[in-house]
Amino acid sequence: MNEMQMEWKRVCYQLPLICAINTYNNELTIYACLQQAIKNFDYIVVVDDGSTDNTFRFINRFIEDYNPKNLSIVSVDHIDPWPDQLIEKDHGPGKGGLMKKT
Repeated sequence: MNEMQMEWKRVCYQLPLICAINTYNNELTIYACLQQAIKNFDYIVVVDDGSTDNTFRFINRFIEDYNPKNLSIVSVDHIDPWPDQLIEKDHGPGKGGLMKKT
């Protein structure tokens, strides 16, 4: 390895690892996901897109159980990233494309 590669490796180990978890109605998996994230990342950001199930209940249980100092929760259900376009949300397994309203 040359000097630049060696320096890069050292610098990489000093950079914090940040995990962003995008969630929508993930009550069945969010607790386990957070358990793994807290072991592997320096900071965790949970971005909730308007969950209507018990996702927040399990996030709060995780906070009670682990008292993490490196966890932030952001709710973006009230934010419309495309205010001038007629696009509806498309959540759930097998989804992912944005669809124009007809």
